[in-house]
Amino acid sequence: MRMMAWVAAGLLAAGMVTGASAQERGKGGNPEAGKTVARQCVACHNLDKPDAKPTGPSLLGVWGRPAGTDPNYAAKYGPGIKESGIVWDNEEVLDKYLENPQSVIKGSRMAFRLADPKKRADVIAYLKTLK
Repeated sequence: MRMMAWVAAGLLAAGMVTGASAQERGKGGNPEAGKTVARQCVACHNLDKPDAKPTGPSLLGVWGRPAGTDPNYAAKYGPGIKESGIVWDNEEVLDKYLENPQSVIKGSRMAFRLADPKKRADVIAYLKTLK
């Protein structure tokens, strides 16, 4: 029993287990609310035209796409994202990236951070709808 308590304490300290709800961890967001939050994204990203060339890569079809592979943005990606091996099909990874891109991909050019966990969950739910 004492061993289980030590393991639980260690996991909590490492941030692997939290009291956060599923929505706070990026699951179960509201895509309609995410659409509203994503208005901030259009300063750099396109949300509806796959061949547009904004400051950042298009987010149309981003869910399930390997990081660093938007063909209309290919020449602008930094090596960190191209070599990351990330596929944007994992809510936890995308949640962490939206919270602090540099913590997930060193050298990421994305400077924007979305601190609110509910808003991140909503944006992730919305990104899943962009086909």
